[in-house]
Amino acid sequence: MSFRQRKLSFFSLLTLLAFSFEVYYAVPDEISVIDGTCYSTPYGVTEHNGELKLFGVLPYKTVQVNVIEDDEVFLSGETVGISLDLDGLLVLGTAQVKNQNGKFCCPAKDAGLKEGDIIKQVNGQKVNSIEAFESILTNTEQAVMAVEREGNLITLTATPVQTGETKKLGVWLRGGSSGIGTLTFVTKDGNYGALGHPITDGDTGVTVKVGDGHLKDAKVLGIVKSQPGLPGEIQGTLKGNDLGDVYKNTDFGIFGTTKNTLCKNSMQISTKEEIVIGEAKILSDVAGGEPVLYSAQVLQVFLNSNNNKNMMIKVTDQRLINLTGGIVQGMSGSPIIQNGKFIGAVTHVFVNDPTRGYGVFAEKMLTETK
Repeated sequence: MSFRQRKLSFFSLLTLLAFSFEVYYAVPDEISVIDGTCYSTPYGVTEHNGELKLFGVLPYKTVQVNVIEDDEVFLSGETVGISLDLDGLLVLGTAQVKNQNGKFCCPAKDAGLKEGDIIKQVNGQKVNSIEAFESILTNTEQAVMAVEREGNLITLTATPVQTGETKKLGVWLRGGSSGIGTLTFVTKDGNYGALGHPITDGDTGVTVKVGDGHLKDAKVLGIVKSQPGLPGEIQGTLKGNDLGDVYKNTDFGIFGTTKNTLCKNSMQISTKEEIVIGEAKILSDVAGGEPVLYSAQVLQVFLNSNNNKNMMIKVTDQRLINLTGGIVQGMSGSPIIQNGKFIGAVTHVFVNDPTRGYGVFAEKMLTETK
């Protein structure tokens, strides 16, 4: 082989290696495939049973493949109420109490209880209400508590102190949570997804562990507009009608089942690889009444993002900006549509620019309904 041929071969090899690395990092580590279809990219990479093949022939990269069984869902955009009962009692903090001798003490702190702990049982009895917790304390000399801390179950023992007619540990507790959000979609078999992000406790930031929950009808009362540095919100109230249950609260939203036919518009699902930079629509009923389509843009797409900030979006519709200032709390879960397909849901607002925010991929929400 001549020097010129060796030089040509060397540069050809470098070009092939550079191309291979470009394809390797351009292809996500996790992909979703609509059941019955095949994943492909402009690079000629195809997927079969979790293995990517370069030019459809050479084994190239192993990825996690999520099969989406539903190829379409019924989109909502309706404002709904969410009522959650915790699977236990959330510890907000501890405080000193005065015993019968007039001395201050804190049995909860002495026992090792910390902010963010979830008390699940006391003396073998489940506690889902503060009233039940106080009743057990009043009738016991020692409280043996089963406590969940950072996903682990531990046992703590405390001695309640008599304060008047009741006994106390000196602990602040929360037994439930409720609020307003947006219903994103309902599947053909009655499973729904909403919010696009988890419900967390406002004081501790802990993701609420669902014990029992209800999806409820809601009424929009007004809007506090978003301003730079100050996110706004939809003001509303929960109505008595139960629309469904809540069985899961995850990083990608809340999920449950509903028998109510809330959604009329059937739409195909888009995988994240189909999303492009450019025009989109947000479906929301922030004003109350029927959901309205508002113009928006997809600014960036983060294919390898593992959280609920998978794409950056911008509200461009002046009607929505005049009404809300951009994205407000309560809009989370509003469906995002592009090229006639459901691509995701609104999740966050940029504090310093409320016309911008983040959205979660539709496929991430869909996988949580199973």
